[in-house]
Amino acid sequence: MGRTVIEITVVVLVFSVLLNVFGSNVSGRVARTYFAHETYVDIQGDQWKYVTVKEANYWNYNYPRYGYEEDYGYFFAINTPFIAEAYIEKEFHIPTGISSFTLDAETFSNHADAKIILFDSNNVEHFLGRIPYQTYYPLSTNPKEKIEFDTSSYAGQRVRIRIHQTSAPDGAGWQKYRNIRIVSQSQSPNPVTTFYQWIFKIMFILLLIIAVLYLFRARRD
Repeated sequence: MGRTVIEITVVVLVFSVLLNVFGSNVSGRVARTYFAHETYVDIQGDQWKYVTVKEANYWNYNYPRYGYEEDYGYFFAINTPFIAEAYIEKEFHIPTGISSFTLDAETFSNHADAKIILFDSNNVEHFLGRIPYQTYYPLSTNPKEKIEFDTSSYAGQRVRIRIHQTSAPDGAGWQKYRNIRIVSQSQSPNPVTTFYQWIFKIMFILLLIIAVLYLFRARRD
């Protein structure tokens, strides 16, 4: 009996470690996608304006397309293959002091190209930067894996921030986004617990229970 408990404990421990190391890097599937010239989409409770800039057609499908990936963490996804273009935009109030526009982004292919544009209170366009299209950002709560663009220069203004996405002529252009917000120096983004992180927590609790039961049984014997 004691040997069986030890074997189960080892298996659970190995499985938990594997989930912790690899689980957060697994990309989920976008089950259904949609085409629209202009609409409003929900991204984690916030309404964003979605606009098709340039269309493409492949195998009788119109692009760009958008959808949701919820298997391993909630993401809003846009697919812009064959130089299709689309953007999402939303108004934000920039607080006083030091602030930044932050988001989590996952590049599903090495073709997607997204740039961040800010329109100030006078509707003047400002380029904040690009999302590195060949970099993979794991689904994690580690702040170092978040992308940040400084918005301190626009303190006190009501601005529009646009994520404009396109891709190369010959490939898919999936890009996924979540946790899109303005963060002041005194704030920190609220982490989203992913599917695999919940599994890891549950497995860790089970491991502790098994260890306690084993110690209790060993003491009785």
